[in-house]
Amino acid sequence: MYAEEYSKALKGTDKEYAQMVGREYYSALRQGLLTEDDEKTIASDLAAMDESSFR
Repeated sequence: MYAEEYSKALKGTDKEYAQMVGREYYSALRQGLLTEDDEKTIASDLAAMDESSFR
């Protein structure tokens, strides 16, 4: 459920929402704990949202 919503959010333009869903997704994978690598992955995903708007 979270993976699908995160994927949809990354295709949109609302970074705050995408970040929130990304944190929920990774938190669910890790039984409630986010790692530093998770935060870096989310930040990278959010940066890619900008790049996709220029394609």
